[in-house]
Amino acid sequence: MLISSTAREPSRRFSRHASVALLVVLLASAARAQEPLFSFVQISDSQPQTAQDNQNFIDVLRVIAEAGQPGKLLPRPAQFVLFAGDITWGDTASEWIAAKDKLDTWLTTNGIPYRAVPGNHDVNNSDTSLYELYIAPSDPWDMGSAVFAGQNGLTRTLNWQGLRFIGFNNSNPGWNTIPAADVADISARVTAAAAAHENVFLLCHHPHDEKNRVPLASVLPNPAIIGYLRGHIDTAHVTHGLAGINNPNVWDVNTNFLYSDRVLVFFDVFPTQLRAYVVFIDNPLPAPTTMPLLYPLTRVSEPDIGVEGLVHANARPNPTGEAPEHKLWTNAGSWWAILWSDASAAYRIQRLQVGTQTWVDTGTTVSSSAGRSFDALASGNTLWVASNLATVPSQAGNGSPGQLSRFTYDTGQQKYLLDAGFPVAINDARSETLAIARDSLGTLWAT
Repeated sequence: MLISSTAREPSRRFSRHASVALLVVLLASAARAQEPLFSFVQISDSQPQTAQDNQNFIDVLRVIAEAGQPGKLLPRPAQFVLFAGDITWGDTASEWIAAKDKLDTWLTTNGIPYRAVPGNHDVNNSDTSLYELYIAPSDPWDMGSAVFAGQNGLTRTLNWQGLRFIGFNNSNPGWNTIPAADVADISARVTAAAAAHENVFLLCHHPHDEKNRVPLASVLPNPAIIGYLRGHIDTAHVTHGLAGINNPNVWDVNTNFLYSDRVLVFFDVFPTQLRAYVVFIDNPLPAPTTMPLLYPLTRVSEPDIGVEGLVHANARPNPTGEAPEHKLWTNAGSWWAILWSDASAAYRIQRLQVGTQTWVDTGTTVSSSAGRSFDALASGNTLWVASNLATVPSQAGNGSPGQLSRFTYDTGQQKYLLDAGFPVAINDARSETLAIARDSLGTLWAT
């Protein structure tokens, strides 16, 4: 490796006082197009009877709670959860207490709002009193995507308008029956959403045509209805169309058999489509099904310029503010950065979740030395990082030399991994900055 006084090319310079948070203003539209705006999850039919059923319920909720963490099954955090009924088996108080405890432990405690509707196992001859005591009123409701308020008292502000979720009880009084007043209420909510150019997702428990009746026959042809989200019967699936309904835009999304199949549907939301993954949690993440939207999502207001950075109280002052050093790069459709994590007491490689404008710690440590400064140079799936114990004026290394590390992006794990044999020392000095560049022949230079 060559050490040279060659200056970094102008395209890699930025102001001394720039920070990663302010640099995010330069996010390219192409990167935004590849990154989901946000993600959410649909589940149903936990209805536990046995110890194994209860464990399966817990395991599915754990997968949701851990979404977006390094090495976990779901690649992005779930901003909210939709529960399409049959939370309990026998609609008893003890069952509701146990179910509510699981939901609070894995969703509410982890800051995830949820909304539910009752299934036939959650009512007793149309008696929804226990459901309403432990979950929420069973009347029809609707909720938009810009600000999602859960029935567990949590709210998630996403600032993306264009999805409208309408929930209702279609176990009233029997399977796949809806009172006329509720049908009129649902129809009015669908009409209002369509007039506002919102894509409608109906959340209920029973299939639209179960028992040879279609209580929403006058509602379902509305082209703004994109998703019929339910459970109750058949294997989990995402299928285009509803039998007997003339609506080219609607999809049947079924999450049945959580209690035995350990299944959920994970949705990535993009401006003009959803990508739905039918996830059996004991298997790898499958390929998604694309659900086009009738109306594109829009921001509620213009976004702020820049993104607030992470707290770095235990790092050196201004850890992303040295003029010639570069902390930000793009790869695999995402923005990446080297940021201090107070929680991990280390500088970590983190990925920007564009839809929620938050940094996700990928678990890869660059250095646990709080005083070090870094310069990143990315080329394809290879990342070079120079690190230096920042000192003014320059002085001898005294056992803390300048270092070079090399990381390789693992497409399967969607994270960078440190290559064997790194880091290596490249000098025995401390200085204000240490920057690297690569010439046309691929040779690395440091200054």
